[in-house]
Amino acid sequence: MLFWTIVVTGVVACMAAACVAVFRSSQNVQIMDRRLARVRAWAVTVYGDPQKPRTSQAGGGSLRVLAAAVLDVLSRLVPVGTAERAKLSDLMTKAGFHRPDALSIFMTVKLAAALGCGVLLGFQVSAGQWLGAYTTTPTILLAGLAGAVVGGIVPETCLDRLGVRRQRLMAAALPDALDLMTICLESGLTFERTLSRAVNELQLMAPDLTREFALAEAELRLGADRRNVLHALYLRTGVEGLRDLSSTIAQGERYGTPLARSMKNIAASERQQREARMEVQIGRLPVLMSLPMMLLVTPGTLLLVAGPAFVSTMDLLRNLGG
Repeated sequence: MLFWTIVVTGVVACMAAACVAVFRSSQNVQIMDRRLARVRAWAVTVYGDPQKPRTSQAGGGSLRVLAAAVLDVLSRLVPVGTAERAKLSDLMTKAGFHRPDALSIFMTVKLAAALGCGVLLGFQVSAGQWLGAYTTTPTILLAGLAGAVVGGIVPETCLDRLGVRRQRLMAAALPDALDLMTICLESGLTFERTLSRAVNELQLMAPDLTREFALAEAELRLGADRRNVLHALYLRTGVEGLRDLSSTIAQGERYGTPLARSMKNIAASERQQREARMEVQIGRLPVLMSLPMMLLVTPGTLLLVAGPAFVSTMDLLRNLGG
C-alpha cells in the first residue's frame, strides 16, 4: 500500500511539474509574440504580408524573383565603385527606403535615366542641326555622353533632396516628440513604452519620425542594446537631436542622470537651433532678394523716373533739327 502511494504521489508530482513547465513556456511564447508584434508590423509595411494565400502568389512570385534578378543585373552595369554604392545606400536609407532591393531599383533607374537622356540629346543634336556644319558624328557622340552624365546625376540629386527634406521634417517634429516622451517618462513609463506611446500619438503628425521610432522600439523589444539602437537610429536619419539623445542616454546609464530632464534639455536645445536656423534664413533674404529687385523693380523705376525726361529730350532735339 505504501508503494502505490509513493508511485501515485510521484506521478502527480511529475504531472504538476510538467504543467508548470508548459505554463511557463506558454508565457514565454506570449511575451516573445508581444515583443515581435511591432517587428512583424514594420516588416509587413516594408516587405509585404507573407501570410497571403500562396495560390494567388504562385505566378507573381516567380515574376518577382525574375524581376529582382533583372534589377540586380542591371544595377551592376552602372560603373560605380564600392564606396559610391555605400554612399548611395546611405542616401537611400536617409530618404526612407528600407527595402533590401532599394539600391538595385535606384541603380536601374539611374542607368535608364542616363541612357534615355544620352540617346535623346544625341538624337536632338543630329536631327535638329543646331550646330550647322559642326554636326558631325563625334559631336553627336559627345552630346550623347553629356546627356548620359546629366541623366545619371539627376536621380542622385533628387534622392539627396528627398533625404534632406525628410531629415528637415523629422528635425522639426523631434522637439514635440521629446516633450511627449518626457511626460511619459515622468509618469513612470519605461523607455520602450514611451517610444510606443510616441509612435501612437505622433503617427499622423510626423509619419517619418514615428516609423523610425517604431523600428527602434522593435529592436529594443528584441533585447538589443539601447545605445546601439539609438546610434543606429541617428545613422539612419542623420538628425543631430537623435545623436544628442543617444549620447545623453549613454551618459545617463553610466552616471545615473535622470532621463526625463535630459530629454527636456535636448528638446529646448532643438528649439533654439531651429530658431537659429530661421534667423539665418531671414538674414539671407536681403541678399536673395537683391537680384530679383535688380531685374524686375529697377527697370520699371528707371522707366518711370527717366521716361518723361527722355521723351521731352527727344521732342526738343526733333524741334531743333526741324
